[in-house]
Amino acid sequence: MVLVGGDDYPDAVSAVMNNGIWAKTKDGKWHAKGRDEVPDAVTALKTMKYAVHIRGMLRDVPVINSQTLQIVPVKGAPALKNGEYNLHGDKMPAQAGDLVKVAVLYKGNPVEGARVIRDFVTMPDQQPWVTGKDGTVYFPVRNQGLNVIGASYDGPADEPNRIDKVEHFATLSFVLKHLPE
Repeated sequence: MVLVGGDDYPDAVSAVMNNGIWAKTKDGKWHAKGRDEVPDAVTALKTMKYAVHIRGMLRDVPVINSQTLQIVPVKGAPALKNGEYNLHGDKMPAQAGDLVKVAVLYKGNPVEGARVIRDFVTMPDQQPWVTGKDGTVYFPVRNQGLNVIGASYDGPADEPNRIDKVEHFATLSFVLKHLPE
């Protein structure tokens, strides 16, 4: 776990979870083993999960070395003002409906082809946005409250005799304060 900011109430918290190696057989069952132990597997993979939660008013989300896959807000998302989209300066959105531009980083570099879901908690089956060559996508923030953006990317196998790929999944979560009543 990495804390960004003060120890008493950090601005950001991150975590990494190795979810292990899994092989899927023709009958659709998953086994906690690699292809070396399940030679008739239709697929074998390692799954890694990464999370960053923004707790404070952090505007610049740092690249965290332990996060092989990370979602980072970047400047340049258009914002609707006076009926027209203009670039805004903040990297983090202020309210639901604001457009946020995020970069998906793989080993610290923007990655093409990552699949991004803007609301992983309540709409996990939505059609994902796919990052372009610059590793970015932008979309409207869904919730005035908790937001959990998810991104997945299939990386190369680090143990080719045991797995076909490494499936990386990252989240960036933050809470937008409710508007005044």
